[in-house]
Amino acid sequence: MNKFIPLLLTLLLLSGCAPHYSLVAPGQVSTQGLTLTPARHWNKSPFSPGPKVSLWTGDGEALNQLFVIGGIEDGETLFKAASKELAMPTFSADMLPNELVNFAVTSLKLHYGSELTITSSNLRPQKVSGDMGLRFNVAHYTPAGLYRQGDVLAAVRDNRLYMVIFIAAKTHYYDRHISEIEQIFQSALITTPTGRKT
Repeated sequence: MNKFIPLLLTLLLLSGCAPHYSLVAPGQVSTQGLTLTPARHWNKSPFSPGPKVSLWTGDGEALNQLFVIGGIEDGETLFKAASKELAMPTFSADMLPNELVNFAVTSLKLHYGSELTITSSNLRPQKVSGDMGLRFNVAHYTPAGLYRQGDVLAAVRDNRLYMVIFIAAKTHYYDRHISEIEQIFQSALITTPTGRKT
C-alpha cells in the first residue's frame, strides 16, 4: 500500500494547482470595460476564449455560456483562433449593424467549430449605456444534435466594440435564464475604454 502514497500525494498537489471557477455574486460586477448587474450567482471560467473576454456559466459550459467582451479595437478579433488555417474575422469601427451581426456569427461559428451552421434573426436597436446599440438572436445545433439558442447585445463607443453573448441549450436552460439575461442586458453600462478582467 505504501507504493500508492507518493502517487496519491502527487494527485493531491496537482488538483490543488488546477485552475478553478470563481463565483460571480449578484450585484454590480465590472469586467472587460462593462458593468453588469446579475440577480443571481454565476461562475466565471478560469479559461478565457479571448484576451478581452470573460466567460461565465450558470449550470456548466455545455448547458449555458455568457461571454462578456469589451474594448475590441480595429483589427482585433472577438476570440482566439482555434486553428491557423481558419483566421478569425476582425472588427472594424465603421461596421454597419448587419456587418456586426455577420462578424459575431462568424466568430461564434469558428469558436465552436467551423462545421456548425449558426443562424441570426430579429435584429433590432437597443440602448446600451445611453448610446444606441443593437440586439439580435442566434441559434445552432451542436454536432451531437443539441439545439442551442442565444441573445447578443452589442454597442460601439469611441470606436471600440462591447458585446454580451448568451448561448444556452434551448430545452430548459434558455428559458430558465432568459429573464435574468434581459436584466443583465438592460443593466449593461460601458465604464472603461479598455478591457479589464474581473
